[in-house]
Order: sequence, then structure tokens, then C-alpha cells
Amino acid sequence: MAPSVVEYYLSDLAATVDSQASLNYSQIQYKVDFQEYSLLLDYDENIYLEFVQNSEDDYETGALW
Repeated sequence: MAPSVVEYYLSDLAATVDSQASLNYSQIQYKVDFQEYSLLLDYDENIYLEFVQNSEDDYETGALW
């Protein structure tokens, strides 16, 4: 699948899920990153989708001149 198609489906899936689940990261076996999303697989073979917010944008400042 093309990366833009994957990003479209992941953003659509993330938009439809309302619940926030806390993850026990010590139980995560594999992690795959797709730009701003992460797919996580734990030892019980449960799959999680995590939306990663970039905090770098919060600290950007404009030019002074």
C-alpha cells in the first residue's frame, strides 16, 4: 500500500476511536512507526494504534526580523 493510503486509513481510524487507553509499555513486543502513528503489538498479540503528537511544533518561534 502507498504511504498516503496508509496514513489516510490510520487517521480515519484514529478519528473514530473515542476512548483513551493506557498502555503498559513493558508488555510491548514490537513497534512500527508511520510518521505520526505507531502500531504496537504486545506479547498477547493485541494490536494497538498510537497517535504520536510532535511536541517540536510547540516550541517553534518566528523570525525576529
